[in-house]
Amino acid sequence: MHIKHVNIRDLNPLHRSSLKIWPTSLQENSKAFEILKHGDLGCPDDASLNAIELNPGAVYPAHAHDQPEFYYVLKGQAKMTWGDDTFIASSGSAIYTPPGVGHRVEAIGEEPFVALVFWWAPGGDKEAIGRNYRFLGD
Repeated sequence: MHIKHVNIRDLNPLHRSSLKIWPTSLQENSKAFEILKHGDLGCPDDASLNAIELNPGAVYPAHAHDQPEFYYVLKGQAKMTWGDDTFIASSGSAIYTPPGVGHRVEAIGEEPFVALVFWWAPGGDKEAIGRNYRFLGD
């Protein structure tokens, strides 16, 4: 069994070219980190673990995708809208996103918003990861 120990402070953010689907304002006001990807040292090829950092005031526009995901907030605060529900998430918050549900994140407060984001293939459908990733308009 391979074990991968990662400290996100030691990771380089993904290059903007790999985030080209993101609006320019999001690319300029955020960082994304790939921690464990499909098939990476012990990580199954039907799951991935990432981190996102949004500068204060940055907005990750409403979007949806076919795979479920969890957000786990490490620091900062965000106004989050999941479907018709809007709430404030802060350090320690865990949020589940069912497949196809539109969701939006707006970093609020004085410090960056940082969260882990875990995706997996629903029912083993590996093709669902990243499928139909779409922005819904704000």
